[in-house]
Amino acid sequence: REEKVKLGTASMQIMYDLAEELMRSARPFILENNFENISREGILFLLQKYSYHAVTVVLTGNYEIIYQRFLARNESPDRHRGHVVNDCYPEKEGKSCPAPVLTYENFCGGSKERGMDSFCADGPRIVVDTTDFSLVDQEAILEEIIEYGKEFSHD
Repeated sequence: REEKVKLGTASMQIMYDLAEELMRSARPFILENNFENISREGILFLLQKYSYHAVTVVLTGNYEIIYQRFLARNESPDRHRGHVVNDCYPEKEGKSCPAPVLTYENFCGGSKERGMDSFCADGPRIVVDTTDFSLVDQEAILEEIIEYGKEFSHD
């Protein structure tokens, strides 16, 4: 588990380093991650340092449906086991670690405690309900982001 946390921290630092390079060269870009409260300080530092603004797009929805998707994803043979088992990876050849079952209550509580639904960088926040993907108007979201971009470019 300790090694997995270190890898996650290193991955975030690489993302921040790449974001800084893009900001330094005045390029627009998208960062995608499960941003949470702990992510905010690093992002705000870069935004302020380079006078950038961010639009935060939060994907959320009915927690029961999202929880069922989470369980199905963890059971998929396509899911890397390092994402599923937290404390016995890499697994020894021939021995599989049991995947811990996260209860619905812990799933919801963890998301809320970590600020995944409430995260916002320094600018506008767009909340997208992904309960039913067929109802997500991607064009409208893109237009909203473009409009915010126009506002930012006049600062």
